[in-house]
Amino acid sequence: MAMSVDEIGAMLVRDEALIADCNKFVQAVAGRVAIEFAIKKVDFGRAFLGKSDAIVSRFTHAPFISIAKDKDRATKLANEGQLVLGGLTLPDMLRYEPKKKPKPTMGHIVVIAPGGPSHYIAPHPGFPGARGGYPYCYQGAHISQYRFKSRTQVDIVFPRNSLPFIDYAYIDINEQR
Repeated sequence: MAMSVDEIGAMLVRDEALIADCNKFVQAVAGRVAIEFAIKKVDFGRAFLGKSDAIVSRFTHAPFISIAKDKDRATKLANEGQLVLGGLTLPDMLRYEPKKKPKPTMGHIVVIAPGGPSHYIAPHPGFPGARGGYPYCYQGAHISQYRFKSRTQVDIVFPRNSLPFIDYAYIDINEQR
């Protein structure tokens, strides 16, 4: 029996090399999904080619199905077992977070995990808190403090001001078999 997208994310998020790079992490999850679900209609290598900016820019083109900024639909689709992604390009991150320090040098992309919406987490020393109400995710990150070895919250890994502008898309796994 095939592993679920959630099981794949949970397994790969424990790989130190993958969680050091959001691009490699998402590509590894997509590659494993293609194998586990015997995806034949989509060239996942081409769909997930490049870094986050390139992948996110393809969200409006097949094989992706754009769900725009609909975080609730992203959560619903992840709960249904679909391969759902969320991301921002570097220009978008800079537009919505112009004073962020350190200044972002690339966009960011995550695999949406089931179980959301997320919960409010109060700020405490060294942690800015989380708003709650966003999807959960698996991800890699260039900045070590954002390398989580389990599912985390979208509202923890994306800058606060950019949260309403995250683009979401999915690939209908059942349709692509």
